[in-house]
Amino acid sequence: MFNETIAGWLRLIGPLADSGSHVSYRIVWTYIGLSLIAAGTFIYAVWCPPEIKKYGDYRDYVNGDGTAMTKSALTEMLDYLEKKGFYELRDAANSTARNDAGKDIMSVYFNFRNERYAPARFAVTVLYYLGFTITGWLAAQIFWRVLLLAFT
Repeated sequence: MFNETIAGWLRLIGPLADSGSHVSYRIVWTYIGLSLIAAGTFIYAVWCPPEIKKYGDYRDYVNGDGTAMTKSALTEMLDYLEKKGFYELRDAANSTARNDAGKDIMSVYFNFRNERYAPARFAVTVLYYLGFTITGWLAAQIFWRVLLLAFT
């Protein structure tokens, strides 16, 4: 699958154990950067709720799913939120004076789900930042070399 040079670079255990062979630091740092991005992507895929993945913010969620939301789905959301300590929404949902109670429930539900996994969100941010910084720095070095070769 790989040519012999790349296959040799990917045998990192021996070279990194100071066996005398040389591994390009770019290969190692590219591997580290892409591994950080992959770890961030994995955390996002596992801990990010589907509503958050699908919609950018609560307004998109309410406008996108709000018209199709059934009374039983809103009741399930209310039950979920009450278990988390949001008791005042039940009164708003039962009020006949409030036509937009469903929108309120959906926005609170979305925001709660969005903010629920703050440590995971922080970890994804840090991993993406580090991964993209490393790979961006490597790409900038190559770009700089190409510019120097092109104009010298």
